[in-house]
Amino acid sequence: MAMCVKTVCENLMKNIKLLWLLSAVVLLGACSGIHVTTDYKESEDFSAWKTWSWYEIKTPEGDAVRNTLLEDRIKSAIESELKARGYKQLESGGDFQATYQLSSESKIESRDTSVGVSYGTYRRGYGTTVSYGSPVDIREYQEGTLMIDFVSPDGQELLWRGVVKKRLSGAEQTPEERNQAVREVVAAIIAKFPPGYDAKAAQEAEQK
Repeated sequence: MAMCVKTVCENLMKNIKLLWLLSAVVLLGACSGIHVTTDYKESEDFSAWKTWSWYEIKTPEGDAVRNTLLEDRIKSAIESELKARGYKQLESGGDFQATYQLSSESKIESRDTSVGVSYGTYRRGYGTTVSYGSPVDIREYQEGTLMIDFVSPDGQELLWRGVVKKRLSGAEQTPEERNQAVREVVAAIIAKFPPGYDAKAAQEAEQK
């Protein structure tokens, strides 16, 4: 299963401006019940990986103010988690390169009703259909996605991906609380790496 990093970069460039605008939003809302999904290249020998470096992506220029505080928190958390797992960070030329994407999208929820939205191509052209019952309460909210990618040394192939999607919260938090929220989400994602790794079993083994 080969996946092209070019597509990853194109998607990132579309969403990256959202990253700079999320300074007032707590990363991925509350961190309880974090659900992580992963995908990876099945033929890759992850056990051979010992070193890593950052995969740098040029950020777009524009009027949006970069949220370097959030950037630094995410990068620091990734570095900390990989170091704890025994991977050595290099300036360049590692066994794999790491990068991440952060985006958000609008969602609709309702109470005591069902809402369906579909997009597609029909015989008469492209169209959108919306169907719903008698809504009691319909609300719009933002769902945030944090995606951590590990790519090949030449940056041409996506080898492993971990994703968390959570409802964003606008609740005020201290910098320490934001930092803790980021670390919990990143730790949950990297706990799924490499494929087949059992973080709980590894922790119990270290305690013996």
